[in-house]
Amino acid sequence: MSHNTKNENTKVAGVNMTAGNPTRLILFFALPLLAGNILQQLYNMVDSMVVGNFAANGTAALAAVGTAFPVIFMLTSLFNGVGQGATILISQYYGANDMHGVKRTVDTIYIFLFAISIPITIIGILISRPMLIMLYMVL
Repeated sequence: MSHNTKNENTKVAGVNMTAGNPTRLILFFALPLLAGNILQQLYNMVDSMVVGNFAANGTAALAAVGTAFPVIFMLTSLFNGVGQGATILISQYYGANDMHGVKRTVDTIYIFLFAISIPITIIGILISRPMLIMLYMVL
């Protein structure tokens, strides 16, 4: 008995990453990720230049920008890691041609990321001032 679902025969628009030259596919897949990382670094450079040139107390303001970067990078890396982990499940469902599983996994990861972002935001707001005060005392 076949357990075909309505979604199994649905065509998915996009590039089939399971067929073709793997080097070319991976390169074209990685280019947007590389561009995103470069733009993030440019953002940090421009932020430092603007703060360093236009702030009244340039040294302290530049130190503040430098202090914030690792925290932002850590949170960005955390959410990127969760997203990349989810792609393992998405890839498995996609490879099995289970589009319902793909949709369910994508929906679940969006809900999870939204739900986890709320407590992380609240915790960040509550502990940011004490953490910066402690950091200032150490320096």
